[in-house]
Amino acid sequence: MVVRPIRPKSKARSLGLLVVLVFISLYSHYRRHHARYAEASTLTFGKTWVHRSWMKYPQPLSFPGSPSLLNKANPKALNVLFVNYHAGVEMEVHAVLAKVAASINQSVHFTHTRGVGDLADFIVTEAASLAYYPLHTDHCNSSIYDLIVVGDVVTYSRPYLQSACKTNIILYITNRFDFSINNDSEYHALLSTASRWPNVRVIVNNLHEHNYALTARNADIHVYAYAPSTGLLSDTARNMLSDSQVNWSTVDKNELIVVNKPGQNSLHSLLEKHEIPLPFIPSRYGGPLGLAGRFLVHIPYQVNTMALFENLNNGVLYILPSVRLYCAWLEDGTATMDSGERRWTEKELRKYVDWYRTDLSYLFFYFEDIEDLAPKSAFREMVEKEAEAKRGAVRNYMLYHVDRTIEAWRQAVGSFPRLSDAQVVRRDVPLVAELPQVADLPPATPGTKAIE
Repeated sequence: MVVRPIRPKSKARSLGLLVVLVFISLYSHYRRHHARYAEASTLTFGKTWVHRSWMKYPQPLSFPGSPSLLNKANPKALNVLFVNYHAGVEMEVHAVLAKVAASINQSVHFTHTRGVGDLADFIVTEAASLAYYPLHTDHCNSSIYDLIVVGDVVTYSRPYLQSACKTNIILYITNRFDFSINNDSEYHALLSTASRWPNVRVIVNNLHEHNYALTARNADIHVYAYAPSTGLLSDTARNMLSDSQVNWSTVDKNELIVVNKPGQNSLHSLLEKHEIPLPFIPSRYGGPLGLAGRFLVHIPYQVNTMALFENLNNGVLYILPSVRLYCAWLEDGTATMDSGERRWTEKELRKYVDWYRTDLSYLFFYFEDIEDLAPKSAFREMVEKEAEAKRGAVRNYMLYHVDRTIEAWRQAVGSFPRLSDAQVVRRDVPLVAELPQVADLPPATPGTKAIE
């Protein structure tokens, strides 16, 4: 057998053929990937970044001179499609948007739906979303709805994002962005990408959301604003008091109470074991107005809750296990945070968890031992002695807190054009600096540097 040497010309031809084949392979992969979703993303150093959206990000379309959704000169009604199932989130969004719109004499009209949640509950898969959206394309009709707000379980946004919905969208994340579908990497990439679209704003109500997305899911979600709940009362919250199962006239105002909420059974067991008599209040207690002005003993089970600032705004004083005691309870299983998915360090608790954040800790009382809760203990005497001063500190903080959160929502809504009236202009040179946007807000707590 004679082996013929490859001459320079043949070698160049083979190399050229190899390059062509590699290009065809890569291009085919690109086309398959980009045909799957209307948006596209690239991975850079393990992070998901957008380079295109329905507007071919960064935005070759603009709306020069088009009216904002918040237009003082021509205050049209704001028509909102509210996709949500959580009562606390509903109360918050209703109250805040009413405040935002009322400041310029606009009205807000809500249409409520649980969206794809009625079809898929919390497990919102790609298939469920593909089945849902063709039956509800009217949700993305900007002549019907000026704004879609997806609250709490933002996986309910998947049908709209997956179909490149052009309507203005606010994703209000309060309970992990991938609740119940935390192993779905395609959804993680979709949220990371969509958070940078010009028609999407992400608002988070706690500082852990972005950290969780990065560290637990490798998802780099762009956050428009950190805006924890205001605790403003809506008509829904006022109506809750009439449904209370508790006769509050029989419970002394200075009594420490425990509410039957998730994560509190272990506290109840500890109190019984040590024969410490604290009233255990049923879950239907009348909402924040039922607890108003009282002392609430609580074991944190999430980084925050919608009830936290509702209660603070109504004079409730929280009594919590100290960070040392809480870490011990996490270790032995007495307490869990976020279903025990991660192993929390004291440093993380102080940075991300509202109950223990360094800048918020002055709003709470902390006990070092379960015996501190016993009647006539030195701790309880201290609580009663310092209660009014603590309430004054909470009131002052909440004034700042409420104004800041309303301003965050005002900027988010006002940053959108009213698409039904918009004059679209296509431009050749995209202005990269315009996107993605971030709200211009003061620090999360007065007298501190920005910590978001």
